Amino acid sequence: MGLIEQILDDTLITPDPESRAIRDRLFKALMDDAYQREGARAFESPREHAALHEAGHAVISQTENIAVKHVRVDDRWIAGIQCWNGFTASNHQVETSPHTTIEQDFLSARMMIAGVVAEQCFLPDFRAGSSLNEVVFGHMIVKNMAAKVRGGDEEQILLMIVNSVATDLQGNERTLRAIAAALMHARIVRGAPLRKLLANVRRVSPAPPKSEES
Repeated sequence: MGLIEQILDDTLITPDPESRAIRDRLFKALMDDAYQREGARAFESPREHAALHEAGHAVISQTENIAVKHVRVDDRWIAGIQCWNGFTASNHQVETSPHTTIEQDFLSARMMIAGVVAEQCFLPDFRAGSSLNEVVFGHMIVKNMAAKVRGGDEEQILLMIVNSVATDLQGNERTLRAIAAALMHARIVRGAPLRKLLANVRRVSPAPPKSEES
């Protein structure tokens, strides 16, 4: 399996051909747009970007009272360029389906896009190709949310989620930057040091939307 196919499989929410086709078209459109705007640089990922990205996931997990087991960053060399990615381990499984509630979808979308929003908020040189698998997954969750709300507007729902995440990240910027700094010195942060870093995180964004009464 090639890298692109593996990334796309990571964003597969339901196995039906229609969902797969929508996801693949969106991924290709975002990938083409990023390349046209920034060239290959759009897909480069310096360590400081990966560190801030994972810090964003950790902070938003904490605002949802979801325990974070560890955050880590790793590197690999692609065409002679050192690229960094990362992973945040928590007790939450991101999911969405016709059967999940609006509240569950809102939570999953926040968890999914937290890293990219952190990069957009705090990096002066955000790369347009960063974590497109997470961006696409976030869009697919929004599509499910819009289908569950009378007159649901995907653009407005996405904006609400992005603003919610950005508000919480900005309200916990000190913690965010402390975790990112720790990941610049160590490839993994876990246990008591991570719990101490996250101890003062508070949610400052509004409560999530409620499911409509049937």
